[in-house]
Amino acid sequence: MGRNVIDLSQRQTTATNAVILTRVSSKEQEDGYSIEAQKHRLQLYCGRRNLKVLKVFELVESSTQGDRKQFMEMLKYVKGHREPIAIVADKVDRVQRSFKEYPLLDALIQNGKIELHFNTENYVIHKNSVSQERLMWSMGVIMAQSYVDSLRDNVRRSIDHKIRQGEWISLAPLGYLNIKDARGRGDIIVDPDRALLVRRLFENYATGAYTLTELRLQAIDWGLKTRHGKKTHLTKSQMHELIQNPFYYGIMKVKGQLYTHRYPPLISKNLFDQCQSVLQSRRKKPFKWAGNE
Repeated sequence: MGRNVIDLSQRQTTATNAVILTRVSSKEQEDGYSIEAQKHRLQLYCGRRNLKVLKVFELVESSTQGDRKQFMEMLKYVKGHREPIAIVADKVDRVQRSFKEYPLLDALIQNGKIELHFNTENYVIHKNSVSQERLMWSMGVIMAQSYVDSLRDNVRRSIDHKIRQGEWISLAPLGYLNIKDARGRGDIIVDPDRALLVRRLFENYATGAYTLTELRLQAIDWGLKTRHGKKTHLTKSQMHELIQNPFYYGIMKVKGQLYTHRYPPLISKNLFDQCQSVLQSRRKKPFKWAGNE
């Protein structure tokens, strides 16, 4: 029975040089997982292992989203050395939280270019690793992926709950403001500087006397600007979207579905419908051939 137990002290590792890999996501700065805390633990690990630290990589990026530029820069660095390099990380999930990097890392391991040293889990993956050790690595990735999936499920449930409660989960439309309440939670209020001007846009357009281009010129004349970037004037496409946004009469659209929101409406449903009638009538204007004029 004792022969089947992995003796972690008898690994056939060959690396004498190492790079330290520390990582936090932009939203992950909790105690115990800070860059400095990881670095301290891994420097002690390399000292115990007689590994010479060539470089410390401090990654601040998600391990599941994007192309992981910092991670790829680290791999480029270790591939530039002839001798094997130990990549020393605190845990498997500091290196990867999915299997998308697995083939790339495994190819480097099998070619003797790198070893993966995981401090907390207390094992090393190298080209001579036995099947049980490789299984431990795979299970570590599975657990990390499961954690990410669980977080994603929790976020999705939280968003669904907010929507059912009538809470808008994105940037508030022009005429409203995103704020933080006394408890630090996100909320939306009516913008005291822009709400009345937005209402006037609907009122004027409902008369049928103005095109969207003319309405945009009115907004510029009133000094109505967006809240994005350098606070520029509304474009014609933004004006088009504004006139068709049901949020202003109390309905929010999320992924094609309509929900009643809990914020004060700026206009009535009747005024909104009048604007849609004007918009539709302008779309249906007959096309005139130049030869018939």
